[in-house]
Amino acid sequence: MLLDTELSDDFLYKYKMLMVYLNNGEMPCDIEGFAAKRTEIYDCLDEINESMSEAVGSEFLSCLQDAVYGDFIYLKKYKDGYAFKHIESGIYYRAVALTTPLEEFMNEFVVVNTTIIPFNGRFVCDGLITSSNVALGKGIMKEVREGYHQARKVGSLHY
Repeated sequence: MLLDTELSDDFLYKYKMLMVYLNNGEMPCDIEGFAAKRTEIYDCLDEINESMSEAVGSEFLSCLQDAVYGDFIYLKKYKDGYAFKHIESGIYYRAVALTTPLEEFMNEFVVVNTTIIPFNGRFVCDGLITSSNVALGKGIMKEVREGYHQARKVGSLHY
């Protein structure tokens, strides 16, 4: 499930502006460069708020303040979004992708490093996904899947 094109374009424009700012006015040259700058965004949010609030807007920066960055278990695509479990907190999220369906470049039940950002009333996966090359066993996959369904059932799923 993808975010509406207009919203996706707006999000990416602002996100890239922040990366260019942190990269001394240059666009990162590859996925690793973008992923490195993403890490800097969350390390430098106070500086970015002071320097870039006019350029990208305080509302967008507020979304970044509420973002969850780190390691997640990507479960799978469901009809209304992609399921993730944040490893550190144990919280389950259902997010949409920006421009490319996640299943086109990622297997189910893998550990990934990414960011889930509340944006325009939805949770959005920022698309900068790096894999830790960790495969999950069937027992863990079952536990994570059951945890997701339990989170949906009791209303603790973030979407």
